Amino acid sequence: MPKYDINIHKFHEKKKRFLAREQAIINSAIRLAKKQGIANITISLIAKHAGIGKGTIYKHFISKTEILMRILLDYENKIIASLQLSMGATDSDPFAPIQLYLKMRLADPRLDRLMQQLEDQLKYDIQVAKSMAQFYALRRSNIASINEAILLLIKKGLLQDAPSSHYYFSYLALVQGAVDLSLAGNFKLDTDDRESFLSFILEIGTTMGKTSS
Repeated sequence: MPKYDINIHKFHEKKKRFLAREQAIINSAIRLAKKQGIANITISLIAKHAGIGKGTIYKHFISKTEILMRILLDYENKIIASLQLSMGATDSDPFAPIQLYLKMRLADPRLDRLMQQLEDQLKYDIQVAKSMAQFYALRRSNIASINEAILLLIKKGLLQDAPSSHYYFSYLALVQGAVDLSLAGNFKLDTDDRESFLSFILEIGTTMGKTSS
């Protein structure tokens, strides 16, 4: 193998290891934040959980705040990528984007709650002001995709004719309410009850406003 090709191979392998380690840091931060709360996690705890040195984390992120911002952006990017794919499936299933959005938000209530908490904590942090602007741009894109799907359903006569914003805010209220209830200690939903409840909410969300056509 020519030396040039060997160097390229080594570069790609090094980059692959770097990205894998970065993802391990993010995953560890998510698990710790879900379990212990955002305020109680530190760079040292994340490093220990990820099985790497504290100094190694600073090769990827300059601060805990930057890690938290990355988590928030990754979550929103995952939603937008999935919505874009589902928009291409509307011919076979017009409700695919709505169902997918609700599924993603309800799949892991603790993760969704964490995202809400991160947004509340970071939206006024000047350290990540540019990143938050990027996050809200992604959010607007997601809302636009959902509204596009809603308008298509109305046009096809599959949803009752109402402003798309009414549907979107209804989905939002349904998801956030379901997340809050599934995690509320006073309701004491066990694992099976919680899964059944969230499946029921998903069914309600995808049939809300549906016509008999």
